[in-house]
Amino acid sequence: MRLSIRDVSRFLIAAELLRAKTAENAGKPLAFDYVADAALRTDESGDRLRQALQILGDQQEGLLRNTPLHTGTSERVMQGREAEVRFLKAVHSATLAFAELRPDAPPTERIRERLIDAVRAIDETPGSIHERREWLGNLRTQAVGLCGNEEIALGLLRDAERVYMERYMAERLAPFIKNPMPHSDEPAS
Repeated sequence: MRLSIRDVSRFLIAAELLRAKTAENAGKPLAFDYVADAALRTDESGDRLRQALQILGDQQEGLLRNTPLHTGTSERVMQGREAEVRFLKAVHSATLAFAELRPDAPPTERIRERLIDAVRAIDETPGSIHERREWLGNLRTQAVGLCGNEEIALGLLRDAERVYMERYMAERLAPFIKNPMPHSDEPAS
């Protein structure tokens, strides 16, 4: 079995964290050789230990320089990947809807809903504001290129952003509208 330097580093960091935690809880540390031997076992306990070491390594990957995103398997990383897949599917679905639009036909509700889904997916995908603006700009470029009419494409995108924001605000404010909080000058009941 060949391991990269990154894999070995992650194992060493995770094993040391495990040893420290054991010393903290049990009062005496485990020997590093014991942890390594236990990780190489082929039974269920060896599998569980390798999984625990993998999780510990993922949590500490900030200690490693330039950790590639595709190497992490923690729950947070996997949620980010799922959001990226939803984002890519929604954007491609929206651009395909534009490709089906004929220049002489009015835009359909299907195109509007796909654009709203794409805007939602962009908003829900982890990343910086700069990255979201780039993704939205990429969607604009694709939409204009496929639609052929810049005015129609940009108008549909602006409408999709507006509708998404209205839906987002309604969704976020709904609990407060249904059960308004008392004002500070009102007596408590």
